[in-house]
Amino acid sequence: AQLRAARREITMIFQRFNLLMQRTCLQNVCFPMELSGVKKTDAVRRAKELLEQGVIGDVITFRTGLGTSGPEGWSMEGNWFFDKKKAVMGALSDLGIHKIDLMQYLTGQTVIETTAKILTLNKHDREDHLIGVDDNALCILRMNGGSAGTMAASWTVYGQESNSTCLFGTRGVMRIYNSLTAPIEVRDLNNTITAYQFEHQTRSGVIDEFIDALEHDREPEVSGREALTTMRTIFGCIKSSETGRTVSVNNSFVTHLQDGYRRNK
Repeated sequence: AQLRAARREITMIFQRFNLLMQRTCLQNVCFPMELSGVKKTDAVRRAKELLEQGVIGDVITFRTGLGTSGPEGWSMEGNWFFDKKKAVMGALSDLGIHKIDLMQYLTGQTVIETTAKILTLNKHDREDHLIGVDDNALCILRMNGGSAGTMAASWTVYGQESNSTCLFGTRGVMRIYNSLTAPIEVRDLNNTITAYQFEHQTRSGVIDEFIDALEHDREPEVSGREALTTMRTIFGCIKSSETGRTVSVNNSFVTHLQDGYRRNK
């Protein structure tokens, strides 16, 4: 019994033999956990963590984007989003906030600088005037771990929704929702592609995780403190667009910008 318990802490995956041919690489990794009674969602999360640990090396750059035709397509009274007095922010807060959350979660890093342009390009109100909030946001994000990338949020993707993320590392590339055949695709330095299949999900699991944390009196996987760093980034993007300058956010991680400001002063 003690030996079996110890073996559960050791992960091994064979290259060729001893694999179930009807299962993908990810499903083979999950199989021992399924036999041990681990819930499927937990198994996928654990497998994702294992595969992320070095599968593309250190993340150097990334690009992520989310575009829809706008809130009028999914909200019964979507036009209230267009009123700056009611909504304050547009596509940046509606879509961009989720992508900033995602990049901080995937990279394990926090945004420390943002250079952004927030625009209203095409959305019109009932009087055919451009709406009061942004319908597009383009942001360059610099992370405290050394990586940097771009984030785009748009309400002017008319037709099929656009939702994709790419991470470029020292050992390869990971594409998320960029392929029609697999939700996650990894290309290594030898140009070998590994696709990871998952069942179609209609729920993000974020609310379920939050409720479970409340019920079991534990810290959620993503805490309110981490969510606050995302909100600081959102407000930093707005300031950057207004001033035309790069803005420092989450200042506890930053010293060089403040030192440069003192020297210039």
